[in-house]
Amino acid sequence: MTNKRAKARRDKANRYLGYFLVVIMGGSLLLPLLSSNIRTDQTIPPTAVEPTALPTPLQDLRNSITFEQRIVQSSGLFSVAQPSGWTAVNNNTTTNEAQLTMRNNEVQSVVEARVIAPSVPVTTPEELDAFFDATWIDQSWREYTIRREATRRLEEDGTLVIDFTLQRGATSFIARQIAYSDGEWVYALRAVALPNASEMIRFLLEEMRARLKADKRFVGMPFEWTAFVDNNAGYIVRYPSSWRVVDSGAGAPTSLEGEEGVLRVETLPLALADEAAAAAWVSRAYNASVVSVRPVDHFGTAGFAVAYSVKTLDGDPQSGYVVLLAKDSETAIVANARLNAAAVDLNDPEQAATFATLKGILASVSVAQ
Repeated sequence: MTNKRAKARRDKANRYLGYFLVVIMGGSLLLPLLSSNIRTDQTIPPTAVEPTALPTPLQDLRNSITFEQRIVQSSGLFSVAQPSGWTAVNNNTTTNEAQLTMRNNEVQSVVEARVIAPSVPVTTPEELDAFFDATWIDQSWREYTIRREATRRLEEDGTLVIDFTLQRGATSFIARQIAYSDGEWVYALRAVALPNASEMIRFLLEEMRARLKADKRFVGMPFEWTAFVDNNAGYIVRYPSSWRVVDSGAGAPTSLEGEEGVLRVETLPLALADEAAAAAWVSRAYNASVVSVRPVDHFGTAGFAVAYSVKTLDGDPQSGYVVLLAKDSETAIVANARLNAAAVDLNDPEQAATFATLKGILASVSVAQ
């Protein structure tokens, strides 16, 4: 009997030991899973990223950057030297501002030139300072996510100098704007570059200011008109957006078309002695009947304006008007307009008022500077 009780106690103890081992072994399997679940709920700090080193700025700037090329802004109101390595990316004109922007992707730099016709004349340094207020500045830098004005000062010669810190995406930049006025137009030049290229910014602005040339001949004419310049033939003509160039080529005739008619501009071997010679040439060249002739002067270049009448291929009468400008003693700029109307004499101010846009285009024809 005693042996049976002892055996029962040993069997019971073995069962308890087995239960205990099962619990221990199961726990050893579950703990890693529990531990893993706890860690996935924790916030893991991001890996630190070292800032990208800035590229080495251009050295020996006077030999690295040249200004041999000149760009005429699309309005024809100004031209500026183009820094080598910078390419024009924006050429835009509004009713009171002509803008030209150039970019160099390799050194992450932008330069910009603006000519502005203020609604109220800017004649003093204080008025210039007030013109570039916070609203103007903020609007002009709208492509940058962060823009801050760092310093602003008026120099003794009346130039306004403003320095900026900018950011676009993750990239920081520095910039400088210089502005000045001639009492009629306001000029603003800007340069943007990486933070370690301040010397390049100063150099670019200094050189571009010395080489910016405004064409003041067109003061009072529509600011937003586009200019067609043919340096080979040596002329410029400005026209509104309602007109378009339909044919052109370097040194070849240029044709424009609009609601009032068509215009052909070219340079021809032609000597203009007097009104009679001009009228005789028009009569022969266009097989036309001359209506009137008068002398003209386009920005210092003398010539004649001849109104004439011709017949179309269908025999219908059509009015014509040609401006002949003596480019030199043997060459003339010839701007010949055919009107979409008959019996019109553009030398008559009352009749010309109906064709004000065409007369304005003709008045802009001149020697390219």
